[in-house]
Amino acid sequence: MTKPRPDIIIAPAFQGTSSPRFQDAMLVRTEVFVEEQKVPAENELDSDDKTSWHFVAYTSSSSSNIPIPIATARIVLPPYDPHPREGPALHPPSGYLKIGRLATRKAWRGKGVAGLLVEEVVRFASENLGRVVEEWDGRLLAHAQIAVREAWGRMGFLSGSRVEGGEERGYMTSAGDGYFAKSQS
Repeated sequence: MTKPRPDIIIAPAFQGTSSPRFQDAMLVRTEVFVEEQKVPAENELDSDDKTSWHFVAYTSSSSSNIPIPIATARIVLPPYDPHPREGPALHPPSGYLKIGRLATRKAWRGKGVAGLLVEEVVRFASENLGRVVEEWDGRLLAHAQIAVREAWGRMGFLSGSRVEGGEERGYMTSAGDGYFAKSQS
């Protein structure tokens, strides 16, 4: 468990894009994915945002007492379309909930913020989504870049692989993305 931080506030989860907090989530995602990582802006807002549960962490340490968004994540609910770069062959089997778009602003990386946020995502899913998503078997899969595999490992997620046609295939793709699993059952 990540050590609590009095200067970090994780806002209550919300679903969809109509909450003002969604703009805060997009601020963080745009800064991290579009500006830093050069992901095309048109790829950052997608159709999953409308039905996903979103989470935003804020810092309360600003001198203006206005919370500043510093990290975000989302839970994408099934059904899932195959990722455009991986196709159906690498898409994991059903029964899981997908965590994605975990992003932390540069100044807050390495300070435990992502760990706190993911703990809240896992807690929320465990306490709330089993009643809503009938086919959920307790697995949470994080769709993330392979470069952050170790960070997901520190948060209790394992990288997965399976055998297809005699060939072992990881949930990682040539595009640099991977699936990392954590079971809640």
